[in-house]
Amino acid sequence: MSQSDSNPALVPVQPSALAIRGSSSLAKRGLGDLDFLESAQPQLEKANNIPDVLAAEEAQQWLQKGRDFYDLADLNDWNPEKAIECFKHGLQVMPSNTELRVYLGIIYSDGDGVPQDYAQAFEHFSVAAELGDSASQRSLGEMYEGGYGVPQDIEKAVSWYQKAAVQRDSHAQCRLGFAYDLGRGVQRDYGQAVSWWRMAAEQADVEAQFNLGAAYYQGHGVPLDFAQAAVWFRKAAEQGYVEAQNTLGKMCRVGKGIPQDEVQAVLWWRKAAEQGDIGAQCSLGIAYLTGSGVPQDFAQATFWYAKAVEGGEGGNEDAKAVLERLQNYIANFPPQGA
Repeated sequence: MSQSDSNPALVPVQPSALAIRGSSSLAKRGLGDLDFLESAQPQLEKANNIPDVLAAEEAQQWLQKGRDFYDLADLNDWNPEKAIECFKHGLQVMPSNTELRVYLGIIYSDGDGVPQDYAQAFEHFSVAAELGDSASQRSLGEMYEGGYGVPQDIEKAVSWYQKAAVQRDSHAQCRLGFAYDLGRGVQRDYGQAVSWWRMAAEQADVEAQFNLGAAYYQGHGVPLDFAQAAVWFRKAAEQGYVEAQNTLGKMCRVGKGIPQDEVQAVLWWRKAAEQGDIGAQCSLGIAYLTGSGVPQDFAQATFWYAKAVEGGEGGNEDAKAVLERLQNYIANFPPQGA
């Protein structure tokens, strides 16, 4: 009686990969159990894939370890050099890991904690881009467009933007919109520009939302429509896009595309002014000077005009003139209680 007959509780041992390979070689010589070979083939394939599985897992571990050094809110533990070591270890075991290459490309192109090295960035982005990574394709487009580490080549930039854009990379879609809007690397086509901006805007790309609003505001590629312009400016403004906040404030002030509302105008100008937008700072200063949407307050008017002059690098002569008159007025007629 065999061992399995005497002890039916025992689970039959699964055929090992080595046994399967042995059967395979016998089958090739006309020997062995072909039915067994067919049933065991999936296990053989899994066994053959084990090195790739382990390499992928090890690469992911190095990726996570590198992220732990790089993607940190606490800057005290931020260590891009250690991160680079980890990412490079990962590439040694799996050179085709695009996430590792994207991180290395970004670090080297930005010079983020290490010396800037466009050649290294280009190498990693190129490999990942050829493997189909959309972020790397877009990054190559940016390098060619700006001439960063490579000769400037707008047509190559557009080509890479197109590859990334069809993969729904919203930043590439936005850049492609600019190319069509300006006729850079492609024939100027406002309709195509709007089409790409809309794709990106619908993915909440803030720059594309603003550009789409501007297209409706100017009637470029779409019929002139201030209401639609306001819709897209608002979406961008709510994401903190300063140009959209300032523009939306102006539209609220005069009631262009939306109901006139001086209080809302001040709200949007304040958001933009607090981010350093000089135009919004002047508009906010005027609001306080004239009492439009806020109580009249010369001190606040002076404060915001001074901010505009400080940030204007000496070029805002109108703001300077208003500021001087305000300061003279307050010197001669100080506010009560001052």
